[in-house]
Amino acid sequence: MKKLYGAMNKLHIGRILACFIFTTIFINKSITCLAGDIPEALLSGNYPVYFGEVKEVNTDSITIVQTTKIKGEFSEGKEITYPDYIFTESPKIGEIYLCGYIDENNPLYIWEVDCYDTSSLVISNVDDMSKRMQKYLNDGLFAIADKKTSKINADNNKEIISTIKKSLKTKLINAGSSETESSKLQPTEKNRAALGTTAALLLINVF
Repeated sequence: MKKLYGAMNKLHIGRILACFIFTTIFINKSITCLAGDIPEALLSGNYPVYFGEVKEVNTDSITIVQTTKIKGEFSEGKEITYPDYIFTESPKIGEIYLCGYIDENNPLYIWEVDCYDTSSLVISNVDDMSKRMQKYLNDGLFAIADKKTSKINADNNKEIISTIKKSLKTKLINAGSSETESSKLQPTEKNRAALGTTAALLLINVF
């Protein structure tokens, strides 16, 4: 009976181990597939792609100064420290590289290039992902994506401003409801101050 129990126990452990190994392989395969889509991810999302100068390199981080925008969020002269990076093994301080970043769950993607003209630059790396990244840049796809994102942001801002104006107009009418018709057209200083405060609060809540 003990031998039977021991055999069944070993069989159960074996099944658990096999399941664990299979799951690990599946997860690793999925991560590899996702990692292979880096150029497409940078192209499709509102992620920053830019030229940046390496300011500092440590064993656990790298600091980049943004110099030229290609796409996404950018502020010239801004220093950003990233905990990890790939594609360039030994970035040199003072040199300018092509940079791309998705989020805190991913490293900084940094490529060495022969020039800073996106229409003709050549990335030093010869792997498939780097070559796709180069092609998208040379074909102007990142510039197109940035224009689309900018337009969407501009349209959203217009809609927000329109909403604020409508809200302010409603506030103005309500504020003057207890006044004469003349007061409705020309709000008192008190009403103007109240509306100014309301506008500020709306802007804070929106942005």
